[in-house]
Parts: sequence; structure tokens; C-alpha cells
Amino acid sequence: MGLNSAMATVPTQDKGSDEIDFVRWFSQLEGNLAESLGGVLLRAARPVQVGVAVGAQNLASTSAGRLVGWSLRESTGAAPGVVRLWDGRDNGGALLACINLGQGASETQWMAPGGVSFQHGLYVEIIGGGGLSDDVEGAVYLGGAE
Repeated sequence: MGLNSAMATVPTQDKGSDEIDFVRWFSQLEGNLAESLGGVLLRAARPVQVGVAVGAQNLASTSAGRLVGWSLRESTGAAPGVVRLWDGRDNGGALLACINLGQGASETQWMAPGGVSFQHGLYVEIIGGGGLSDDVEGAVYLGGAE
């Protein structure tokens, strides 16, 4: 029997012999651990560098979470930029946002505390070519624990 199917009856002083749903407890614990860094629970948004920024990555998250904002800039000033945010590990999932950046322009969007939920990860696609700049830098902000 796996941990996800475990149920137990645990006596408590306040409620007598109420059942505790370990599946729900484990799920909450799993979520809290996913929103921790070095064992410290993250309550604020966690920035993830994207684009041409140092340490940037296109796959901002590999699991479910919340997008609570972004701050992006087209860094050359030579052409406009387009950034698409996808629910998934590539650009084959559901489109969450399409961000148009003018030449040398920046955009910051804050959607906390709620944000937009994603189920399968968060992939950041920067469109280049055809008169569009792929020189975009910045960060997406992922929600912390509630």
C-alpha cells in the first residue's frame, strides 16, 4: 500500500477519534516542500531568470505552481520582442500569456497574491526572427506558499 492511499484513525484530545486524511496532509506537505529553498518556506514570490539574463532558463518550473508576475525587457533596442508563457515543459501546452515588447521597452506585471495557476510546468518561449528580437532578459515570478 502506497503513502498516497494511506488512511489512519488517530485519537486527538479535542475531537475524540477523528480520521486524519493522510493523502491530503501529504499533498500539502509536498506542496510546502516544493515552495521551500534550503528548508526555508518561501512566502514571497520566487524570481526565475529567463532570456539572455545570466543563469537564465527557458523551463522556469517543472511542476505545478502559480505565475504571479514577470519583469521583461528587450535588451538591444533594435527590434520588438515577443514572449509566450506556456503551461508545460515546452510550447505544446496551454498558452498562459503572450507579452509584446517594443524596441528597448520593458514590461512588469504583478498578479499576486492569486496569479495564474499552471499544472505541468512553466515554459518561457522567446520568439526570434522575422523582424523580432530574441534578446529579451528578465524574470518570471512564481508564487510561494500561502
